[in-house]
Amino acid sequence: MLEQTNKTDRFLKTVSDLVSSSVTTINKDESKLMQRSTLQILDVASKNQVPISCLVLDKGLAEANDDGISLESGFHIPVLSTIKKLEIRLEKGTELTQEETLGVFSYAQECHNLKNLT
Repeated sequence: MLEQTNKTDRFLKTVSDLVSSSVTTINKDESKLMQRSTLQILDVASKNQVPISCLVLDKGLAEANDDGISLESGFHIPVLSTIKKLEIRLEKGTELTQEETLGVFSYAQECHNLKNLT
């Protein structure tokens, strides 16, 4: 039992090291495996109250609402309660629609530690 606790603590420390002090990016051009792995790390961080310093969604936003963000790849980002900054980058020459903007704001309202949305 103690050995399992040590492994869990080490895993959470690694997750913290990955998301707490650097930018975490999900890029539209990344493989689905990479996107899924990144999302799993973010989910573990949030569920264990590990601060997520910054998440960049680089050209892959499909839809957003108060339940989460859907990516063009089909993956879903749940509400991340510990995220501090969210940056959404769009394809060159495109803008968010009014509906997409409202969806992003709805999502942001559910992220209670969010300080910066760009």
